[in-house]
Amino acid sequence: MANDTTLYVFMFLVDSSGSMSEQPIASVNAAMNECFMEMQDLNSISGCEVQYSVVTFDEDVKVLIEPEYVDFGQIPKLSIEPGPDGFYPVTRYSCLFDEFPKTLDTLLQGNSNKKGSVFVFLMTDGMAADSGQYTNLVDEAMKVDRFKNANRYVVITKEAGSGYGNVLNDVMSFVDNNKKRLLRLENLPDLFNQIRLDAMSRSGDDGSQDDDDVFGQFS
Repeated sequence: MANDTTLYVFMFLVDSSGSMSEQPIASVNAAMNECFMEMQDLNSISGCEVQYSVVTFDEDVKVLIEPEYVDFGQIPKLSIEPGPDGFYPVTRYSCLFDEFPKTLDTLLQGNSNKKGSVFVFLMTDGMAADSGQYTNLVDEAMKVDRFKNANRYVVITKEAGSGYGNVLNDVMSFVDNNKKRLLRLENLPDLFNQIRLDAMSRSGDDGSQDDDDVFGQFS
């Protein structure tokens, strides 16, 4: 499709529970900033436009930044603080398959007439309070087309070790049991770099892109 633009939407879905406070969330902030620079470079490629969004979750889902063009925004510095009762929120993965698919669907409605790719990065240490209790929600989540068709990744923020196997078991449903969609936090900027390089290879000398150069449709 000549003289057409491909829109990339990158959504950071960040665990904001107490176990992610201090160093883990600081590492997430640093990684997102690196990725933002890669997004800016991707946005400079002819035929590419880039939006980003930041959503947090713990016991429910909160939208911090709706899809916004990288030209006009910046990545927020996230922090995790205890509530008025002095306790931190806990992680409930059930909201990832109940509330989040509907939220994603709503956030992407403005792009329904555009060709593009949606990437969702679930960033978590995997310490879920409802481990194994949300499996009945997965099938319902897959009925939401924009969630089903999104390129979903899980980004693990903790080192491999005790409990790491449980982390993988809990998050595999989010990536359709595809272990290639599991990343360590330090490798996330490399993935963004690869996406940018792939976009450069897809873009012709005149900046045009072919119809089949689409990872997933918005509609």
